[in-house]
Amino acid sequence: MECTPKGDKASEGAILKRFLTLPDFIDNVKINLVEYTNKRDFLNYLDRHICLNRDYNLIHLSGHGWVEDKETAFFHLPRGSVKPDEFPRDCFMGTHIGISACELGKTAFIDPFIKQTCPVSILGPQKIVGFSDACLFWINYYFLILHQNNKPSTAYRKTKYLLKKEVRGSFQFFKNKYFMS
Repeated sequence: MECTPKGDKASEGAILKRFLTLPDFIDNVKINLVEYTNKRDFLNYLDRHICLNRDYNLIHLSGHGWVEDKETAFFHLPRGSVKPDEFPRDCFMGTHIGISACELGKTAFIDPFIKQTCPVSILGPQKIVGFSDACLFWINYYFLILHQNNKPSTAYRKTKYLLKKEVRGSFQFFKNKYFMS
């Protein structure tokens, strides 16, 4: 889900979709790109489509992050910010979440987000990451999962090792200790 301003120079979601749907990719992978600029439409989509359908094993949220202090963080859209407890309850149950929004890999966002949305795992940046570095990281991560059949935790470790000089310490992987499969 792409949640960045239309004025941004490039769309990470569009780049990921374009790469992941190249002709030599596996055919049974379903990739959708949806774009949202306002909070209400974004939350309604999550509530109506993601919570009800549970069609996805992986969900990627691309936007901007905002960490106010150790206890307050937001997923920022062009028109509105979403606190972790504003996401629909259990909306990501059973899924692995990649969140590409600066600093939202910090516990100020992750801990309440996991409790509210119940993903299996979440991966996100702990600091500001350049656009090109983020794209490189996510393309490698999803390639390992979708094309090489790695588990998300393994894909994270391999990607972190491979790109340690380029995006050193930027991303953190969290398993949901509350999730019961």
